[in-house]
Order: sequence, then structure tokens, then C-alpha cells
Amino acid sequence: MKILLCLSALILVLFSRIPLGAQTLRDSVYYDVIEYNNENTEKIGIHYLTTVPLTVGDKTVILYNNAGIPDSLFFSPSSFNPELKKFILVSPRKIRILSLPCGGHARTKPSIMFYYVRRENNLMRVDSAERREKLPQLHFFKFTKLPDEHIPIYYQEYLGTELFSYTQVKRLQTIREYLGVYQKDHGIILRDLYISNNKRLLYFPLADLSSADKIDFITGRWLSQIPRIHLQEPHPFNARIFSPMVITTKALKSWVYTQ
Repeated sequence: MKILLCLSALILVLFSRIPLGAQTLRDSVYYDVIEYNNENTEKIGIHYLTTVPLTVGDKTVILYNNAGIPDSLFFSPSSFNPELKKFILVSPRKIRILSLPCGGHARTKPSIMFYYVRRENNLMRVDSAERREKLPQLHFFKFTKLPDEHIPIYYQEYLGTELFSYTQVKRLQTIREYLGVYQKDHGIILRDLYISNNKRLLYFPLADLSSADKIDFITGRWLSQIPRIHLQEPHPFNARIFSPMVITTKALKSWVYTQ
């Protein structure tokens, strides 16, 4: 399955028609709903990767799970975007209505689950409500091009708060070692890497990689930081949703990889 939407051409606008933070599980209309579907989301092994970028802000994002992603993956602190502090997840489903004693046939009836998810101190708090009657109206967000000086990021790595400290120097060294091995093994050069102006974060758009290679790069980097004695087989990670975040390049500088 090929992802039909181009990542570099997508972004959530910074302004919406209503204050999404005011939306609740009991609303009859939802605006600027972001849909995950089979055209922008792909299952790769046990993981899911989407091209739909999210912009972190104070408003409550509304997500529509139409890609078959298990709802439970949105509720785990480590399996879905850690930068997203609160969101409403809308998950459509069908309920099978059993036949009546008089001989009526079984039928299905639409139902929608709504979850209000909040991240608090690395814990996920989830409130839920099911709708079977008078289903709410959903107004889906229409994507447009990325504004100037905005880029999608699939992976970022924290370098520490103290400049040129042993911890920061050591982490940069391990990143360079990993990049060197990865690029040599895959015959590719990763371009457009960025570092924050305060030199505390490295950003990896991974635009040169396929969907499968993006996941391979990220999980490979995680594995490279785990002492071998703690590695488990067949895979030390649970299923995850890999979703890009949009950041502005105003506070970034190009970071050139050197061995």
C-alpha cells in the first residue's frame, strides 16, 4: 500500500474556526477533525506510520481514527506522540444487532466512540462516551501547503541543558556513530538535519527515507542506546504510532553530520 499524500505538502493551520479547547465529548458538531485513513496511514510490521503532521498548541486536537489503528495505541504514554498533551479521539465502529425471536435478521448499526485523552505527568487519563443515536456532525480539516519556514519532523533527540558538557559531547558522539553506520549500511545520505539555537535538541525530518526506513531508523537509534544486556527478543518495543510534528525553522540551524 502506498501513501498517497505527500508529507511535505501537509500541515495543520494555526487557526481554526472555533476554539477547539472548548469542545467536549457531548458536542453535537466537531470542527477541524483530522482524519487518519488508509491513504495517509500505513501499517508496517507491528507499527503504524502516518504522513499527517500535527502542530502542538493549546487547543484540543480532534482525531478521527479511520485507519484501523487500535484505539489503545493512542492511550499509551509511549506509543503515540508525546508532544501532544490533550486530544479527542473519534473512533467509528459498527454494532451487530441480533435477530428478534419472530425471525428478523441480524443487522449492523453505526456507533462512534469518543475519548478525551490527557497526558499528565507521563500518565494518560482517558474519559470515554459512546454515541449510537443522533451521531454528531464531523467537519474534517482540509490540508494545505506548509507555510514558509515550517518543516515536518519525525524524530528529535534531546542533547541536555549544559553546553559542551560530558553528557552532551558523549550523546553527539553516539549520534554521529549511529548515523555513520546507518548511512553506510543503507547507502544513503541523510540531509536537512537541524539543531536548535540553544543546542539542546537535534531534529530529523527523515524526508529521504521511505516509510519503512523511517521506522527502522528511529527504532534502530533507540536500540543503539539500550545496553545489550537489557535487550529482549524478538523486539524490545511495543507497537507505536509514528506521527510527524511541524516546527518552525526560525529557531533552528542546519546541523552537518561529520564523523
